[in-house]
Amino acid sequence: MFINFRSFGHILYEYLYKRIIGTLFSGSMFDPTTDSLKQFIKSSYIEIAELVKSTAHNKRILILASLLDGRKSFPELKIETSLSKTALANHLALMLNSNIITRIDRGSYELTKDGKELLFDIAKIYYQSENYQLKQRELLSKQYQRFRNLGDVMTKQEKRVSNVAVYQPHGLSYSSAISGILQSVGEEWGVDDVTAFTGYGFLINTSRDQICPSGPTALAAAWKTIRDATEKLGWQFRFHIDNQPFPSSTDSSQPLSKNDEKRAKEFFGKVKEAIDKYDRPVVIWGIPVPEYGIVNGYQDDYYLVSTFRTLLNQEETPIAYNKLQAPGCMDLFILEKKTHPPTDKDYRDSIVRALKMARGEGVAGGDYVAGPEAYDILQKQLLETEEEKIQPFAFAYLVDCYYCARESSFNYLNKLADKYKKENFDKYIKKAADVYGRITEQYKELQKIFPLFGAQDLSLESRKKYASILSQIKDSEEQAIVSLERIVENWK
Repeated sequence: MFINFRSFGHILYEYLYKRIIGTLFSGSMFDPTTDSLKQFIKSSYIEIAELVKSTAHNKRILILASLLDGRKSFPELKIETSLSKTALANHLALMLNSNIITRIDRGSYELTKDGKELLFDIAKIYYQSENYQLKQRELLSKQYQRFRNLGDVMTKQEKRVSNVAVYQPHGLSYSSAISGILQSVGEEWGVDDVTAFTGYGFLINTSRDQICPSGPTALAAAWKTIRDATEKLGWQFRFHIDNQPFPSSTDSSQPLSKNDEKRAKEFFGKVKEAIDKYDRPVVIWGIPVPEYGIVNGYQDDYYLVSTFRTLLNQEETPIAYNKLQAPGCMDLFILEKKTHPPTDKDYRDSIVRALKMARGEGVAGGDYVAGPEAYDILQKQLLETEEEKIQPFAFAYLVDCYYCARESSFNYLNKLADKYKKENFDKYIKKAADVYGRITEQYKELQKIFPLFGAQDLSLESRKKYASILSQIKDSEEQAIVSLERIVENWK
């Protein structure tokens, strides 16, 4: 969702509304109306102003960010912020008074829980703001122009869509790319909506043979359901699927076959045709690695893209038409025409879909296992696989994907509970949201001890700890299924 923030104060206002006002007014005592918001602010304006003041400086934000990875001494903060001793002391004193940081001992500081949540929400709100999206589009345009101006590139054909789409932050690249193109055409659907409404956020799928990072995308039996659900978000899509992997050979040392070269040309032609006809970005599978990404245009034989590299602050370089990495198939999603927003029936159907995905119905294909049973498989693989044969990234990647999926499900259910708060089934939606909130926290614990990037302990003792957490998550997932069943039974 695009939010037009013109100043840091607007960001803090949004934070206060979501974190403080939202909490106070979520119960039966108040309604989240303009009057109640005004009344609360008037009764607490001094405290609110102090909170805003404690973070409304670029160096204070930098200090908070420096403390994200743990306790820091005064000299360490001085080096990281390039502040003078006096200036740093003044900033720290102000933040200490607002309880967003705490002093552990003389000259050593760390974030408080409030400070960490405040920083996270500020960053998230800014990331989702129209201002940030605009800057990202301008950056992409400059990168595309830089590519065009390179001396060894002779541009003969060029087309860039009028409204450039930006890849959105999420662990599931499908959600990141689809929400990006929907927002580029003025829709407000974010990654949580795409992830949970389609049912994607409620599933778990894993390889029966080994811990494999393909689980979140190896959904041959479920992709049609996900695609069909995506079209319920207000746009009719046109799909083009080449049901063969690209390249055909897994030997990267071999040149492309003539047939693969032909396929790549034909696929690139489909993308160009869609961009020329609709002047809208498209989504394809396999850029720049096996992930979904956005194509905003083309220059000669190159895709102009926005991909996960945006999230890593890496430059988005154009990708040659024959350099896709698309195992399984080459997949193209085209926004064809606007339809109508979801109906009440569509929202109910989203819960029916979520229930099927959570159970693992119509998800797994081939040698994959879906639903709660997948947790048993993962536990067994963690405990019985020899340490040197475990691929650390594979498990960490699964954890990251399913954490993001559950967080989206949690956020989506809360959104539904608010939408239908006067209905007799809203209590069951809230119950399901609570369970998915707990699952999100359990995955967060896994992330802490098995980070996507960083050192990982694969000793048997540590793996037993991981397996124990997976067992707890499985129990929670089974409770979540019961909660989803109650929603479906009572939402007539």
